Amino acid sequence: MFRLLFLFLGVFAIGQNIKSIQLFNPQTNDETPVIRFGEQLVLRFDDLDNGSQIYRYTIKHLDRNWKDDGLFFTEFATGKLSGLIDNFKYSFNTHQAYTHYSLTFPNKDIQPKISGNFELIVYKDSPKKPLFTKRFSVAENGARIGLNVSRYTAAKTPNLNQRVEVKATLTDPETSRNINSISLNIIQNNNFNDGIFNLKPSSVLFGNQLMFQQLSLVFQGNNEFSYFDNKTINASSDMVAGTENIDG
Repeated sequence: MFRLLFLFLGVFAIGQNIKSIQLFNPQTNDETPVIRFGEQLVLRFDDLDNGSQIYRYTIKHLDRNWKDDGLFFTEFATGKLSGLIDNFKYSFNTHQAYTHYSLTFPNKDIQPKISGNFELIVYKDSPKKPLFTKRFSVAENGARIGLNVSRYTAAKTPNLNQRVEVKATLTDPETSRNINSISLNIIQNNNFNDGIFNLKPSSVLFGNQLMFQQLSLVFQGNNEFSYFDNKTINASSDMVAGTENIDG
């Protein structure tokens, strides 16, 4: 069970004609598939074959490293071993014909009963031959998170990187008794390939405050620090190459 999660998203083994795959929490609507108990995720995808196929889904529980932890279905979920994706509609008046499928879950068919990392598997004939898989997580409130993002000043690249500092105040007694089992994952912009994983606290204060202040917690800032001075349009200011007034 995981109480402290910073997550990301991955899609694997995509079928040739399956496109536009989305898995998200509609309550946050930020393409991050993280829910708490009682919330639901929405899965959407398009099938360019433009037919009514019979697609099924199931879920698998994974460990903190997104590997199969070997749990039986009955240990992490209730309901059926698989469910049917039967909500679909055909495209209309589009250049490319397709069938749009959608699924809202957990539902009456499958419900996770423990928190942690999961894999959603969509398939036709066998879950061992998936059309695609998507990662999602079920989280519990075990900590209050404080986050500070600042420029990381380096001599050669003073304005390229961002440093992240995290303070996690544990609120669950069970979690506080197992501090050594806690690690931090930070994913930038939901990109699973751009993350820092399994980071242990740099210090622990008062027995329940975990500090993550390592200098390695650095990400490229991309264009986050780009700016220009537009306080006046009558002359070129800082980071402005030129100005021009055009009537009309």
